[in-house]
This record gives sequence, structure tokens and C-alpha cells, in this order.
Amino acid sequence: MKYHIQKKFTIILLFISISVFSQNYTISGYVQEESNGENLIGVSVFDKSSNKGTSTNQYGFYSITLPKGKYEILYSFIGLKTIEKSINLEENTRINVSLKENATLINEIEITEEGLDKNVEKTSMSQVKLKIQNIKSIPAILGEV
Repeated sequence: MKYHIQKKFTIILLFISISVFSQNYTISGYVQEESNGENLIGVSVFDKSSNKGTSTNQYGFYSITLPKGKYEILYSFIGLKTIEKSINLEENTRINVSLKENATLINEIEITEEGLDKNVEKTSMSQVKLKIQNIKSIPAILGEV
């Protein structure tokens, strides 16, 4: 009888210890664009410390499961500012995020083209310019020099 009680007690302790050490919690929510409130598809949601990440689905929803602890979660999307949130994960947490537009000024680009008739006026079919040094270094057919 005493053996049965010890056995049951050991099994119960085993299950309790497993559940305590394997406590995983979920961070989830929606990611929207701040200017129009539209849900964003494909936003990267990434934890810097564990190198785990996910991306939002077609509804702008994300979900990432991590063990209990402190995390730095990055939300990034092309053309929008990256947001970093510090989270102390002790329970399932819902975080909705709005990303702002990231306006970047770039230098002026000038695009030019040749006239339509320029290509027609050339008489050569194909032309490659080589220097004499390059020609001398090319091996002849069958090794002849």
C-alpha cells in the first residue's frame, strides 16, 4: 500500500515539474498601418534574444510562442518604421501594433536614353573593344601561338 502511494506521489511530482519548466506563453495581436488603419500582410515579428520570429497572415494577425521571460520584440515592414517593444512574458499577451510611414529622401536620379534612330544608324552588327594586351593573353586554337 505504501509503495502505491509513493508511486502516485512521484508521478504527480513529475507532471507538476514538467508543467512548471515547460511554461510557454503566446504573444499575439494585429499589425496595422497607422495612417489608414489597414491590416498589414507579411510584417516581420522577431525576438532578438531567441532569434525566433513569424510574420503576419492575410488578416494582419501574428502569433509567437515563447517561454516565460523578458523579450525585445521587433515589428518591421518595408516602407514603415520599425518598432521595438520590451515585453515581460508571464502570461498569454495580446499586443496590437500600428506602424508609421517611414519617409526617406533620396538623391535625384537622372535617366537618359539614346534616340530611336541612333541604333538604326549604326552599321556594325556586333562590336567588342579589346586592348592589345588582352588579345596577346588569349590562347590560340589548339595551343598555337
